Amino acid sequence: MMDSAWWIRTIDHRVSTGIIFFVILMFWAKGENRSFLPLRKALSFFGLCATNWILRYQIDTVLHGSFQIACGYSMIILVMCLAFAGCYFFCYRASVQEYIYCTVIAVTVYRLAWNLFKSITAVQGMLRIHLPWSGYSLANSIYSYCIYFAVILLCYAAFRIVTRDYYQTKILAKPSIAVFLIFCQMLLEFLYRYYGDNVTTAFMFYLTALLYCLINYALLLVELHADQLQQENNNMQAFIHNKQQYYQISRDGIISLQTKCHDLKHQIACIRSAEGKKQLEKYMNRLEDSIDEYNTVIETGNEYVDVVLTEKNIICTNWGIKFTYIIDGSLFNFMSEMDAYALFGNIMDNAIESMANVADPQRRYITLKAAERNDMVLLVVENYYENELKYQDGIPVTNKPEKHHHGFGLRSIMNIAQSYGGRATIHAENHVFRLTVTMCPSKKNAS
Repeated sequence: MMDSAWWIRTIDHRVSTGIIFFVILMFWAKGENRSFLPLRKALSFFGLCATNWILRYQIDTVLHGSFQIACGYSMIILVMCLAFAGCYFFCYRASVQEYIYCTVIAVTVYRLAWNLFKSITAVQGMLRIHLPWSGYSLANSIYSYCIYFAVILLCYAAFRIVTRDYYQTKILAKPSIAVFLIFCQMLLEFLYRYYGDNVTTAFMFYLTALLYCLINYALLLVELHADQLQQENNNMQAFIHNKQQYYQISRDGIISLQTKCHDLKHQIACIRSAEGKKQLEKYMNRLEDSIDEYNTVIETGNEYVDVVLTEKNIICTNWGIKFTYIIDGSLFNFMSEMDAYALFGNIMDNAIESMANVADPQRRYITLKAAERNDMVLLVVENYYENELKYQDGIPVTNKPEKHHHGFGLRSIMNIAQSYGGRATIHAENHVFRLTVTMCPSKKNAS
């Protein structure tokens, strides 16, 4: 009959890392659920544990010598990070940046928990304190998992406090940074396995690695928070810009109306004259044209949407772009004023920008439609584009000269959709670009 020590050495120690990575995946991974998600999660759990077990088995039975064993344990971190990213992709649809960022979070939180547990164990060893959960026992295994899960919960609580809402990771999540941070964790593991041959040395390593992981995690949160502040600032600037455009349009409209009224008085006097009666048809046509100028005002039932679409409609008219829309603005009453300005402003700006290289008047068009389906609000914009699109991180590369502002508009649209429990998808085929935004009014900030 197998004893608990055999179970701990042969099974638990060889799958514990996989279990912790899976728990972190369940906490941090966000995105659109793939089909058969429960089955995918079960397979991910099995895959992470199986990968961990195979790696540890190879180290225990194949590798010999301090250097080989140290290299083996170091490689476990790299392979488990890759397995974690693969399971994330297997279960959820998300951006490349989210896959990268969550993987860095996973290895940092795991190593933070592991170093804390080992530090406590090393202190007990130096003080020669024998507790019921000391040594290779079932109690020791439960004790270690309690520390692991407590650290995960605390880290996630700190993450939620800092980020407030569903996180997006475009500043931090760069492959070079991810590779560097994972390499540092691998190097720390190698140094411990190669040089940590006594309790005192091991304790100093654990303590140093613990402090490094704390600082590392704090920097991850700071960078993420700074990214969110930047996004909020950009959204606010877009909001202010649209407000200013609206006030300018209103001011120009008032001045134009005053001018038309002044001219109209003279035209009426002229019409009353004998010569004017002969020119009546001409004056009436001119007056009709003046009235048509004010038909650019769009009324959808939502004042925020009206402001943006009216502004963009005037721009389209001046640029020779045919803009058609079928929108019930009341569908978007659940949105905040700033979100409505940012969403419709960025959608129209991107569509108008794509018209810059389109010379054929028949192809200079933008269509905007909105509908409600199964408690979801659906917004679709279509426009023609001339040049072939190039993508970076799943987003078309901008044609603007300021490349450092690449993709801000589309990223902002995606952020807003996700904050309302939806998503934004892009489809481009046969020179027709289609952006589809879905949102759930009842899920604002629910993530």
